[in-house]
Amino acid sequence: MHTVSTYSPFDVRDHADVAAATVPMVRRLPFVELMELLEFDRLRLDPPPAGRRGPAGRGTIGTQEWLRSGATACAAPARESDVYICSTLMALHESILPPDDALLHFDVVGSDAGPPENFSIDRVRIRMVGSVRARHRRPLLRVDLRSLIQQVLVPPASAPDLFELVQRVVRSRIWVDVIRSNAIPGTAGSSPEGKGNIQ
Repeated sequence: MHTVSTYSPFDVRDHADVAAATVPMVRRLPFVELMELLEFDRLRLDPPPAGRRGPAGRGTIGTQEWLRSGATACAAPARESDVYICSTLMALHESILPPDDALLHFDVVGSDAGPPENFSIDRVRIRMVGSVRARHRRPLLRVDLRSLIQQVLVPPASAPDLFELVQRVVRSRIWVDVIRSNAIPGTAGSSPEGKGNIQ
């Protein structure tokens, strides 16, 4: 059975499954959005479904979904220039900078089989909810870049030039591994083909 738990990004330590906060999460980004993230410390939000409303007359400004990492989380991307940024549930909470005129909610979707300690996170959907005035601005999520990104993956089917370019631009801002892989290292089905060396 799948359940959804919604809570503020600032009370993760109060969540029923604190241990789950360390699970690795991944989000696919087009290369242009990776550049925007590295340059401006912000992530684009996806537009909400038309007509979706929040509490007390507030509406959803935008959403963003992160998947639990693994062999299936890094399937073939829709675009050849897509890459994956890797984080953890706790890092997501700690890296997000709260907006001045909106609220953030985390919808954690997972499998609930038995006692709370058996809860397994499948994905996390971040929702920004705000007033009518706030919804007129571009939906962006401000982040602390160094807290957010723990690794960057480039799919093995991507052109070699893309891997070199991603490695160069990422290392110009943060010192993390950039690897060619179809899954997170250490998970079933992972097959890293290259790795940026850290001296």
